[in-house]
Amino acid sequence: MHNNCNSKMRKSKIDNSYLIVGIDIGKINQYARITDSEGNEIGKKIVFQRDIFGLNQLIMRINTLINTL
Repeated sequence: MHNNCNSKMRKSKIDNSYLIVGIDIGKINQYARITDSEGNEIGKKIVFQRDIFGLNQLIMRINTLINTL
């Protein structure tokens, strides 16, 4: 029961103003998906490389997505 209460408390802290970025780290390419607070995928998956240029590409794509919402 204690875990159930903690789970409900954590869920209540995330509201509609949050975007969740999930990243799958690979050897060469990384894949990111962006979801809203309810788990609905927003946009397409983002493929980027594991270097500073890939990270900058990911950040630019996230900022572009935020500006279109």
